[in-house]
Amino acid sequence: MMGWARANLLRRVVETVARLYDGKKVREAEVEVESYRQKIAELRLERDPELNWTEFEQLFAAQELELADALTWGSKVFDSRLHPLAKRGCLVRGDTSLLIAPTGRGKTTTMYNVVAPNVLARHPCMVFTHEGGRSDHHLKMWCILLQMRPHEVLSLYRSVEGIAVLKEWAHVLYDEKFLTFIPMERTGQMVEDVVEIAKRKQDERVAKFGEGYHLMVSDYPACLHSRAAQSSRYEHRHERRYVFDLLVDLALEMHWHLLAAAQGTRESSKGMMRQRGGREESARLSTKEDIGEAWAPCERTSAAIVIQRSVDAERQGWAAYLIDKSRTSPTGDVVICKSDFSRYLTHTDVLGAAWYKSSGTLAERLGDLLEQHSGGAIPSEELA
Repeated sequence: MMGWARANLLRRVVETVARLYDGKKVREAEVEVESYRQKIAELRLERDPELNWTEFEQLFAAQELELADALTWGSKVFDSRLHPLAKRGCLVRGDTSLLIAPTGRGKTTTMYNVVAPNVLARHPCMVFTHEGGRSDHHLKMWCILLQMRPHEVLSLYRSVEGIAVLKEWAHVLYDEKFLTFIPMERTGQMVEDVVEIAKRKQDERVAKFGEGYHLMVSDYPACLHSRAAQSSRYEHRHERRYVFDLLVDLALEMHWHLLAAAQGTRESSKGMMRQRGGREESARLSTKEDIGEAWAPCERTSAAIVIQRSVDAERQGWAAYLIDKSRTSPTGDVVICKSDFSRYLTHTDVLGAAWYKSSGTLAERLGDLLEQHSGGAIPSEELA
C-alpha cells in the first residue's frame, strides 16, 4: 500500500513538472520537485504504534465491536467454550488458531467448515492451499457451502435451475470477493510469495469494497519454504518457525484471523486407534505436545485445537476438538460434534454438539452422550 501511494504521488508530480517545463517555468518545476521530496518523507500510512492510554473509551468501544462480530467456528457450543466473552463467534481478528491432528483426521475439511459459515455471515475469507489438486478442493468447498453430497453438487451444473443456483453463489464468492481461493500449485512454494499475494489481494479488496479480509486460512504452513531462511542456511526447525512467524505477523498487520493446520505425530495417530485383543481402545487424547513439526507454532498461536477422531468416531459419525491452548478461555474442554462426512460436514449447529471437561482420555459412549446432551455439557459422572 505504501508503494502504491508513493507511485501515485510520483505520477501526479511528473505530470505537473512536465507541464511546467513545457511552459518554461523552470523555477516552479524545481519547487514542485522539492515539494515531492518533502511529501514522500512525510508520507506515513501506518499509525503510531504506541498505545495511547487516554483513548480508553475508543479502545474499549472497538474491542466490544470486535467481540460482537467475531468469526465463528461453525458451532455455537464451540464458540462459547473458546471465547466466553464474545457475543457472537470466537475467532477475533488479529489472532491465530492452530488446528493439530495426525494425517487423515480431517484438518482440511474442518477448516473449510469454519470458512463456510463465515462466508454466509458476510465475513470475507481468503484460503491458501499448498497440497492436493484444485478440483478436489473446489468440489469439497461446494459440498460444504451447499451441504450436499458430491454427486448432488455435480448434478447441479447439468440443469438450468442448478446453473442458476451456482451462478448466484459464484457472484457472491468471486465477484464480491467473499471467498478468495488460491491453490498454490507450484514447485518450491515460498512463504514470501504467499505474503506478497495475500497483501496484493488485500489491497485489491480494500480498493474495490472499502474493506479487507477477515479470515485467512493456510493449509498448511509446513509445505512452505523461505528464500530468506534458505539463504541464511537455517536448520529445518528454524525455517518452520520463520515461516509460521511471518504468517502470524501478517495476520496482525492485515488485521485478519489466521487459521492454520499442523500435522500430528504417528504416535498420536496410533494412540487414537490402539488395538488390544481385537478391541479398539482409545489410550489418550492427543494434545499440542503431539505436534509433528517445530514447537514454535504452538508458542505463537493464540489457540491450539487438537482433533480427536478415532475409528469409533468415524463409525458413529462424530468428531471431537480439544481446546489445548487459549488466550481467551480455560483449556481442557473437549467439544464433540456430530458430523456427516458424506457431505464433508465436520460440525454444524444443525447436526449438534456437546462438551465435557477433559480427563486426559477419550470417554467411551461419546456418540450416545452427544445425542443425549446436544447443545450443553456432558456431566462428568456420565463419562466414567
